[in-house]
Amino acid sequence: MKNYLSKKLDWRTAEVTFTYSEVSLWSSQFGNLMFEHLPISKFKNVLDIGFGAGFPLLEIAQRFGKNSKVYGIDPWTEAVKIARKKAKILGIENVEILESDASNLDFENDFFDLAVCNLGINNFENPEKVMSEVQRTLKPNAKFCTTSNLSGSFEEFYQVYGETLKELGLGHLQSKLEEQKAHRGTIESFTELFDKAGLKITKKVEDKFHWRFADGTSLLNYAFVLIGFLEGWRGIIEPEIEEQVFEKLESNLNKLAESKSELRLTIPMVYFECE
Repeated sequence: MKNYLSKKLDWRTAEVTFTYSEVSLWSSQFGNLMFEHLPISKFKNVLDIGFGAGFPLLEIAQRFGKNSKVYGIDPWTEAVKIARKKAKILGIENVEILESDASNLDFENDFFDLAVCNLGINNFENPEKVMSEVQRTLKPNAKFCTTSNLSGSFEEFYQVYGETLKELGLGHLQSKLEEQKAHRGTIESFTELFDKAGLKITKKVEDKFHWRFADGTSLLNYAFVLIGFLEGWRGIIEPEIEEQVFEKLESNLNKLAESKSELRLTIPMVYFECE
């Protein structure tokens, strides 16, 4: 009997329900872009760098099938535990999940047929070392596929932030605001990073999506903003004035939302395929 005919996953059980815990809308936007272009084949060895709680690692393992072995690398302890539990519940056997740092891959040279990374490069402490390790462990002519948001993300938010600083007589902090905006990669900086690692871009797809909120209050209370972005936005100003600044910033964002009937933030993104 075919294995899938004897395998039962009941959506009503607590275990299977757990595996459907939310993939953040943020990650899924970039994941959709990746899966639209990712080469799909019976690759022998595949690497996913920075899979978090299992995405896109478990998706890749299932789509590529049992003839592929998919290795996941991530240093996030609690997320690794969740990914392992999901893989066990779903019976995904062609995956090996490793709690480790991608700047020091414990694999031999020329091991992988494909390496992927969804949204990781902007967050690596040492992206040059990670890319060097990717290049070392890829077979000749193997591919590295990655997605990222780009410099220019949340431009509408930063515009209001800058106007708020000027309004409060804090124009001297504009340089810190610009520095925070610019910490994300550009097409040029990513190209330079890959070139230095000996990876040649063979495909590049640019796109964008929008984050839409009722107002600034909704944005600033959004869980993913609290997890991933607010700390950087707070770091622009001194702690003793942040309540004053954010009260005014929130008010100005709300005014913009009222005038536009929504608060709409643009996020440019890119898919790279290298070999």
